[in-house]
Amino acid sequence: MASARIKAYQTFGDLWGQHIHPYKAQLPLNRFPCTAEQKDGYCELDAMIHLPKWPEQAKIDGTQRHRREIDILVHARERFSVAKPHVIEESKVTVSYFRTVSNPPTATHLSTVRYDYDLPLRPSHPLFHFHCCRETVPQPNAAILESWRFEITQNANEGQYPFRVPTPHMSLCSVLLGLVAEHLDPEKFRALWKAITQKDWQPPAPAKAHLWERCKQNAEASQPFHNWQWYFWADE
Repeated sequence: MASARIKAYQTFGDLWGQHIHPYKAQLPLNRFPCTAEQKDGYCELDAMIHLPKWPEQAKIDGTQRHRREIDILVHARERFSVAKPHVIEESKVTVSYFRTVSNPPTATHLSTVRYDYDLPLRPSHPLFHFHCCRETVPQPNAAILESWRFEITQNANEGQYPFRVPTPHMSLCSVLLGLVAEHLDPEKFRALWKAITQKDWQPPAPAKAHLWERCKQNAEASQPFHNWQWYFWADE
């Protein structure tokens, strides 16, 4: 299977490297995962990203109080059209949070969420959504993800029941930007956001653009419940 470069992700990766990589952001083989395998007219991205020792949350009101650190694994599986490499046909980005110790090298699972976009549409199923999961990302291959040396153990957390919440479209780029906003200091987020908005590039976009018009129509018809705009029905 031939490999193809995803230009949008290569651009984002360059910006990530300039503004975030110095902050302990270990990417596969020290590069952003912008290469995908090409098959049957599609590029299929399957990448794991390790964000080690990130603050549990960003500074609040500029305070310098002690913040605990966590390790984050991001597993992205996305499908692009070769003819339109900026168009995402399917996207599943899983984010797992861990508390790690070095002796023995163990990663205790704290929580996992997954951002989904897939076709065909299913009845009473949000087009884009955030899925709270019980399972973690797969155990990373240490030969590929050199910074990960931990054995994943499950946390017996029966309270984490799976459910879905409608969201905007969240590609790998969007999820990583959200993690920066949530965990790193505001100046890091501002620097990356400013670089993204000033760059002349075409970010990844979901396929089936006509669905956006349907979403707008749903939003107008579903007042005051704005989140229902992402739902479609069996006959649509």
